[in-house]
Amino acid sequence: MELEEYVLKSTEREFLSKFSGDIGQKAQGLFECNSEFVPKFLVISSSLFVKWHNNEDVKCILESIQQLAHKYFSNNSLIIRSSAKRESSDERGFYESSLGKIKKSEICEEIIKLWKANVPKITSIPNNNFSIIIQQYIEPTYIGHLSNERHLTKEKKTWYYEILKPDGSYSKSEYITLKQSEIRISPNCNSVKSLIEILRQIGSMYLDNRYHFEWVWDNNRIWIVQKDKELININTHKPGSEWIGKLTKIIDSNKYELECLNTVKTTKNIWGKIECIKTFISCDLPYGEIYILEGQEILQNILNEIYPKSLLNDLNWLIKSPIIIRMDINDEKKSRTLLPRTETLHNIDEVKEFICKNLTKFSSEKISFENICFLFHRFIISNSCAFALSKPNIPRARIDSTWGIVDGLYFHPHDSFEVQKGDTFSCQKGIRCKTEYLDINSNGNWISIKSGKDYDWKESLSKKELETILEFNLKIANSLKKEVTVMYFVDIFKETGYPSILPWFYSTEDISDSSEKFTDTVFSSKRIIITNHSEFDKLKQNFYFIKEKNRISIILKLKPELLRDREFIETIGNFSYQKKIPIILEGSILSHPYYILRKQKAIVQVKNQFEPNYQKQTFYKLVRDKIPILIKSKGENVKTISITSEQTLELIKQKIIEESYEFFWEVENDNLMEELADIYELIRSASKIFDTSIDEVKAIADKKRETKGGFDSGIYLIETQEKALIEIINNIQDSKLEIDEMNIIDNTNKQLPRHKGSYYDKGTINLSYIPALFDFKTKKRIEIVSSSLLEIEHIIEYTKDKIVIKLNHKKKENDINQLSFNFDNT
Repeated sequence: MELEEYVLKSTEREFLSKFSGDIGQKAQGLFECNSEFVPKFLVISSSLFVKWHNNEDVKCILESIQQLAHKYFSNNSLIIRSSAKRESSDERGFYESSLGKIKKSEICEEIIKLWKANVPKITSIPNNNFSIIIQQYIEPTYIGHLSNERHLTKEKKTWYYEILKPDGSYSKSEYITLKQSEIRISPNCNSVKSLIEILRQIGSMYLDNRYHFEWVWDNNRIWIVQKDKELININTHKPGSEWIGKLTKIIDSNKYELECLNTVKTTKNIWGKIECIKTFISCDLPYGEIYILEGQEILQNILNEIYPKSLLNDLNWLIKSPIIIRMDINDEKKSRTLLPRTETLHNIDEVKEFICKNLTKFSSEKISFENICFLFHRFIISNSCAFALSKPNIPRARIDSTWGIVDGLYFHPHDSFEVQKGDTFSCQKGIRCKTEYLDINSNGNWISIKSGKDYDWKESLSKKELETILEFNLKIANSLKKEVTVMYFVDIFKETGYPSILPWFYSTEDISDSSEKFTDTVFSSKRIIITNHSEFDKLKQNFYFIKEKNRISIILKLKPELLRDREFIETIGNFSYQKKIPIILEGSILSHPYYILRKQKAIVQVKNQFEPNYQKQTFYKLVRDKIPILIKSKGENVKTISITSEQTLELIKQKIIEESYEFFWEVENDNLMEELADIYELIRSASKIFDTSIDEVKAIADKKRETKGGFDSGIYLIETQEKALIEIINNIQDSKLEIDEMNIIDNTNKQLPRHKGSYYDKGTINLSYIPALFDFKTKKRIEIVSSSLLEIEHIIEYTKDKIVIKLNHKKKENDINQLSFNFDNT
């Protein structure tokens, strides 16, 4: 029968080899699963698609397939899905499938519809073919994914599951670490808890490789509807390894006297990008050599194809080594970010072409040539790159980094770090799988490169590099007194002559809401990848016909030649805002495209959450009024409450004790004055509560001084003793109530006698809250409290922040009333 050549039933696994290579990866994965877990299905071979694509008559065969489906499936609700030969994780969601609930009578029509929709996609990939899966439709309570693919987890034993509602909205997800198991499992589960347990069991059976499962749960059991085995890129690509051009040295302008081009020192104009260099110089940081082509007259001559000899001489000198040309602008109509720039240029004709093309463009936009310039520099090749964000007077930086050329941070996966400089350097990190990055090929073109297993999960910055970037960023932010994002070349090739880390450009551009928003899901039923204009045009054309628009999201991953197309990025951002479609971005939130999209009010969601976790510090103490403001200014969240005057007075009493102790323990004179000032401020605040002034407190103090004196003379009271009545009367008659200098003993011994401090009484140790006097021998403040009844003594040590009590057994002394014997035989 002719039908058997094109159709394979899920129950006919013995005939699978006959269809080898003709059923696609999706169907192959279903056959590899335990049949108990998979809904019944039919596979239509890619050879039937070929017949149809060659305009052969396949109507009878399709009708026979429809008749077979009537007999084979028990209910009338089906789903028809694509199964291409070339369908790795990169192509997931690339091909069109039906949404489900297809009736048996609609099978022929739906198959032809899918063939037509997928023809451009199938033919766009070499050595590809396309088959169809007809499968029993399962009405879902939840749908979801289970995966240990390399882009998600570094280790095969770590899996990620995601549970979604039938409309695709998020319900639950988790990373789990599993151990190998061969235990036979059942698909039956009647709760979410038991569903998760089965997901764990499925993962534990497939630790031999990398897989991605899609599943459906109908409230009674789990169904596996897709199983893909990931193809790992075992090739390793070292950044810059394809660049076989001339590694450039530092261009020493002392050896060549410029005739036309200006430098940072000689330019008389103020260019934003040149101001970056000047800031680096003022901060005593390394900087790149830049050469400037500017001036209305010379630029107008170039537009008219008139090149002064002086300019040609300079360009011929520069082009001896590969160069890059960038631009800057001083026009309010035009943003300074994502202006045109070249890739690596090797000859003067390429230089002329770029300059003329952009002069024509800006001339058509009515931008004066006085307000534009061209910036030349030698090509700088580095292993890594970074953007770093800092704020003035806050010793922290957020750093995003990846391999290769810095423009790769716009749309490629990257690592994220939050580093802090305190008593010690601290770092929180989010290391992502950097599946690809932007690099240079042997021709000097900038291309997206697959990183391979040796670089995808490897950290793109070392601890030393993070420390250096933090140091540089803090200098720049504090100098500008602004929030700043700085671009860096990192681990520059030594052959260039530049230092390892080079700050290149910074931006103080801000947006109203720069917070990072993460996508809820890793997987989505409909993610549309936009890499160029034609893909975006197709999305706009077909948008009206798309069903379930709330399940759509855009993955923005522009090709290298479009990375700096600001107008295109703005258009996509505006489309996102108007249509309420999220844009999923793998690039850095510190990059220009992120800022541009957010300024268009686009719904931007970032993949792979990085959320530094800082421990809360609890205080529960009275502080000065402006302390919360100062803490906030350093980037911290602050929680305070307002209290009553009665509560304030109680806390002031505690605070005076605290500050008195700080004064007591302080040894530096300058710091002693600071502590006195704190005590004075507490007295002043307490006065306000009593509705009085500090002057009234001073008046009371002055009155006490008149009758009792102050503490200026350093009188240390040792003891007093009452006298006989007659003697007291006689002394009173002679006394003038003045200090009798003859009765003051000069203390030549440094160790002062101590009043009764802590003591033991009836099973209780009574601690003195006044610390023991300083012992110049032990350099400590110690008291020893002992009991005559117990053979234990308590050693009490007063320190700056606590009182330490240690128990010590007394040494037993020989009783002199006891007899002693000498047993020495000698």
